[in-house]
Amino acid sequence: MRSWLYALGNHLGIPKCFGYCSLIAVADEFTTPLHLDTNENFTIQITGTKRWKIWHDITIKNPMHNCIASRPVQEEFRLYAGDPRPMSLGQPDLDVELRPGSGLYVPRGVWHEVEASQSSLSLNIAFPTHTWIDVVIPIIRRALIRHSLWRENAYGMLHSRSSHVSSSVMDQLEAMFDRLPEDLSTIKSENFRRSQSCGLVGLLQRNPFTSFSIFPLEGKVSEYRVEFVHPNMSKVFETIVSSDIAVLNWVMEQERPFTISELNRQFPNYERSEISRIVDLAIRGGLLLANSD
Repeated sequence: MRSWLYALGNHLGIPKCFGYCSLIAVADEFTTPLHLDTNENFTIQITGTKRWKIWHDITIKNPMHNCIASRPVQEEFRLYAGDPRPMSLGQPDLDVELRPGSGLYVPRGVWHEVEASQSSLSLNIAFPTHTWIDVVIPIIRRALIRHSLWRENAYGMLHSRSSHVSSSVMDQLEAMFDRLPEDLSTIKSENFRRSQSCGLVGLLQRNPFTSFSIFPLEGKVSEYRVEFVHPNMSKVFETIVSSDIAVLNWVMEQERPFTISELNRQFPNYERSEISRIVDLAIRGGLLLANSD
């Protein structure tokens, strides 16, 4: 399967460290509800059959968030798509039954649902998103970090309600936005080296053979000792963490590979350097496997 993955990625101009394969097994009748994905998905039916319904005319262009029509829409998704959930569908633009040996490409952002009327096994080849936003934001950060003004504490912005932010703080923020073009004027395309990209955006996979245990530290507030443990109960790695528990729990729940970019989007309130530190801890503890080949 790896050779297929690499060949397909190469044909599409996607680095080979960036795709992944998964087997989808269905034991009985099952319907995947109407949804859209951020991935570029290729599915190959192995056994049984599946009926795919696809609506091309309501595609969301270049989504950065998955969406299920029956669930609430993420706040960040609304910034560029409003409420994208279709009010009415009509007839699908494509209604096809996949049989063993047949395949289907489902582009990113296309609404679709899948029905299995019997036991079924299929192979899914997916290529996650890595947008220009993901490329540019770290470069912007490296440009701004050179200026002491941008490195100042922004405690005045840390209020649960915007009405509590003082006018002087807002004036300072406005002044910083005014100088932003000048501070970013040194950025050129050569600031980014493609040779660095695979290390930055390669896929991360939770190691199913490693778990972690959390122990509160006596006399400490919001600090914990974390032990990463292998199933033979030998301790792999131990560290002290503070606000990392939510990130580690999210990582533990993932059944598919993901990228640091996806992790950054999942936890927008975390500094990217902090996310990278947590990922490094999880790799050293054996909780995460980094695919960079």
